[in-house]
Amino acid sequence: MFYNNITGIVLAGGKSSRMGVDKSLLTINNKTLVEITFDSLSKIFHRVIIISDKENKFDLNGAEQFEDIFTNLGPLGGIHSGLKHSNDNLNFVISCDLPMVSNELITYLCEHHGNHDVTIPQFSGQIHFLCGVYSRICIQLIEAIFHSGRNDAEPGLKNFNFSIKKLVASLQANIVISDKLHFISPLHFFNVNTPEDLRFIRSKMKSEL
Repeated sequence: MFYNNITGIVLAGGKSSRMGVDKSLLTINNKTLVEITFDSLSKIFHRVIIISDKENKFDLNGAEQFEDIFTNLGPLGGIHSGLKHSNDNLNFVISCDLPMVSNELITYLCEHHGNHDVTIPQFSGQIHFLCGVYSRICIQLIEAIFHSGRNDAEPGLKNFNFSIKKLVASLQANIVISDKLHFISPLHFFNVNTPEDLRFIRSKMKSEL
């Protein structure tokens, strides 16, 4: 399936505090995490953009790259910037630290979006907010969340995870229970956050070559 009406948005601006280095630039099979995700989405969507903390940060030919409009505000800031730079109402948002998300899952979420504002998967009881379809209707609500929290002193990542939950709770959200989908593997939702995670996922992806 190839979509001419959905933009792919790669989030690559995380702090990588547990990794100790910028994980978007780490490599698996000689490709960076952001490159793996960009290449995967490029096979599905007519336009793919990358959002990070610096414009044109990555050496990727033909990749449109933008920086956060609201800086240092966590993943919700990345979603906001991606939606603002998109020309499509529907957008598939994914963090670059999920290198094993399958094309089948991405397509399934897009095909089951319907008239919802957000469509995101739930696996083993956990909702994966940074892997799903977001409509541009989210922009105003995200900006309202940011403006309402301007008086907070240096909110941490957990607060912004809560803000994503707050955003989704305010929308017509489609939570897709993914556990029983025949093509789903737990590896599809494996986040690369630590050096141990990287070693594990490198061994898994090498075995698939």
